[in-house]
Formats: sequence, structure tokens, C-alpha cells
Amino acid sequence: MTQYNRPNETVFASGAKPGELESFPDIARGWGVTFDQTDGIPPMEWFNSLFKRGDEAVRYLMQRGVPEWSATEDYPIGAYVQESGKLWRSITANTGKRPVSYAALWEALKVTKSELDDTYAALAHAHSFSSITNKPTSVDGYGIQDGVTFKSIGLPFHALSLPVIATDDGRIMLTAQAVAGAGGKVTIPAGVSLSVAVEVDSTKTGIARPFVTSAWGSPDLAINSEYFLRAQVINGALSIYVQKGKLSDVIPVSLKGSVNGESGGGFPSTVLDICLARIITGAAGSSPLVQRVYHRRSHSWTVSLNGTGTLYLPMDPHVKAASGSLSCLMPPESGLAHIVFSGTGWMGASSAYCVPGNAAVVTESYWNGYTPMTISSNNAVGDVFQTSINAGFDHTSARSMWQTYQVEHTYGAQVASSDELLFSMGVKTIQSSDYENGISISYSNCTNAVFTWSVYK
Repeated sequence: MTQYNRPNETVFASGAKPGELESFPDIARGWGVTFDQTDGIPPMEWFNSLFKRGDEAVRYLMQRGVPEWSATEDYPIGAYVQESGKLWRSITANTGKRPVSYAALWEALKVTKSELDDTYAALAHAHSFSSITNKPTSVDGYGIQDGVTFKSIGLPFHALSLPVIATDDGRIMLTAQAVAGAGGKVTIPAGVSLSVAVEVDSTKTGIARPFVTSAWGSPDLAINSEYFLRAQVINGALSIYVQKGKLSDVIPVSLKGSVNGESGGGFPSTVLDICLARIITGAAGSSPLVQRVYHRRSHSWTVSLNGTGTLYLPMDPHVKAASGSLSCLMPPESGLAHIVFSGTGWMGASSAYCVPGNAAVVTESYWNGYTPMTISSNNAVGDVFQTSINAGFDHTSARSMWQTYQVEHTYGAQVASSDELLFSMGVKTIQSSDYENGISISYSNCTNAVFTWSVYK
């Protein structure tokens, strides 16, 4: 029997340029419509549309395995469909009869582990485990000499990964509320997945475990205070709590904070205790200021910049320093590429530009307090550039310090006069939007510029 290789996932004409794809005008009639509209000669655009339609149908089946139920499909006996999260098989030919509503026409199939477990549990078992008497009470009592126990799979704390929050941006969803006569309160929703380690052997080993949050709200917070929203595992359950503290707080020996503690709660996340957010309260009746903390497997991000737009660099109150690398090694064929910090809060910025070996080509932009700092820019069509960027953050006084170093070269040139240097430095007040959205960067006329951003906590 001939066996066929699985095709790849590429859909015909999925990359067609504008104007190269036009829907076939009459699928039901077929090619006869060409004699009415194109003198019997179908255009390329119609072929693209038809082949794309066929490829998409194949991709649909390859992705789903079993198609969803359709109200307009004619189903014979024995047809399989998906509907309402279940798999169904028709036991009578039908059309337009939704499986979940017509039990006499469709049979619901049990295919998931939980469905099979429930079916099995409902049966009368003559030899159920609970009916066995004199069961051994230890692993080796079953004849297993090297059995895995909870303690045997624990790892030393230094070998465990830091906590991770399973949201799109690696942060907890959080709502701040004003409270009359107090500094406000914060709440988090149910259903947020995260991982944090559980102690196996106290002060020695632990094991990472997944948890899902329950809806939680803090007590009323004191006015004009600094809190940290944290979570750790207590008696096997995820416990969320607040603790007063400062960003300068050191990590305790226990690697865990104190529930409702009056100080010391500002330390970064550890394997046993996750810091979810910094909370700063103001006057009575005001809503607290919240700065959420990122928790991902990696603290580095890489993106490609094309055309014109805005990029946001992730940052949170535990980030002490950051570095980046920007490469624009495929210059636009016309126009100049330009990348610059945007937004408000710049307290000062300056730059120096020069051509090595040519003292006559030196320009300086002296310190000013209103121009955002330039990250990268070329001054000739066809120039490529490479930029390194470094930053330091003082969250207590809401200040950030920046420096960049750019080298620029005219693509394909062999002379030193085509090489240039650009230095920039600046100081920026950290805005609330910088914590929530990221640090704003504007770019224009870029072609596959690669930006890498790494933060250090």
C-alpha cells in the first residue's frame, strides 16, 4: 500500500501580493462562468483563490482532525463532528440538528481522560482498591525498593527556577480601589496560573508546583505607606498577602516574607516567595499607586522593527539595570532610519557625533531638558548602524539614567570616512506609564532592525 508524506503547513497564495488574489465569482457553477465574464479564459487571480480555498480546507482538517458541526451540512449515519466541547457521532442522517439538542440523532462519545475516569468510576468493580484488605503501608511493602517519594524529588533551592506567571505579559492582573478613611486596597481575580516552589525539606530543598489564584482582596491599607503584594505556599495552599517594606530590603534567610509584616517586604522574588507588585498609598480616600512585577522564564526580549511605529521596553520596580542591542544591518532603500525615546519626563539629554580620524567632522548637542535621547539614526541613505544601550534605575526617586553608543557605516563602502560614531546620554524621570506599559521608543523607516532588551534585578 502506498503511504503518503504529510505536506507542510504552507497555504497556496497565502503570501499573494495585493491584486494577485480575487475570489472565484461562482463556486457552484464552476468554470462555465468564465464564458460569461472572461471569454473562457480564467485569470490567474481566480486560480490563486481556488487553490488557496483547497489548501485552507486541508489545513482546517489537519488542524482540527474532526470538523465542527455545521447547521447547513448534510450528515449521513456515522458522521463525526465537534460541538459544545464534545465529540459526536450521528446515529441518524440529519441536517441542521444541533447534537447537544438532539440526543436521538447524535451519540456523545467519551474520549477525554476525565470522561473515561467518570465512566469507569460509575461501574461496579469487584476488585476496587478500597476493597483490598491488609494493604502495605510503605513503598517497599509493594516490592518497590527504589520508589520515588515527595522528598526524593526535591531540589536544592539554588537549583530551582524563579516563579513564573502564566499571563501574556508575565504579570498578575490587579485592581486598586480607594477606601474612605484609609490608603485604599488591592484585589486580584481568580483563575490566574502561576508557579512557585514548595518546601520539601525545610531550609534545604523544594519543588516547583503550579497554582491557580482564587479571588483575593487585601485588608484596608495604611495611608502614605509602601507595601509589596507577595505570595508563598503555606500548608500546601497558595497564600497571597501584603507586607510593608522598601525596595532596598534584603532577601531574608528563609527566602520568604511575613504575612502582614510591618517592614522588610520589598525584596525581589525568590523561589519560595513571589513579589507580585509594589503598592504606594497616599492620602486617605485616594486610590493606591500600583507597579506590577514581571515574572517570565527569561528577562530578555527580542523584536524586529519595520516601518514606523512605537516599541515599549518592559520594566518594573525591581529592575536595577538594563541593556540592549540594536542592529540595523539592512538599511532602507530610500529615506533615513531613526529610533528615539518618546514620551515625557526627560530631565536632560545630550549627544556627540564624529567621524574617526577626521577632527573636522564633530558635532555636539549640549545638555537640555526637553529633547528625548536619540538611540540610533543614520544621516545617509544606505547607512547601516549598530547600537548598544545601557540603563540604570533609581526607583525610590523615580529617576533613570541612559547611555548609548552607535557605530555607523555606509553599506559596501571601503573608506574610513564612511564610518561614524554617535554617543548619547540622558536622565529621565520614570513615569507611571513606564511601569505599566513599558518605556516608549519611537522608530521610523526601519527595515528588519533587530532590538534586544534585557533587564537585571
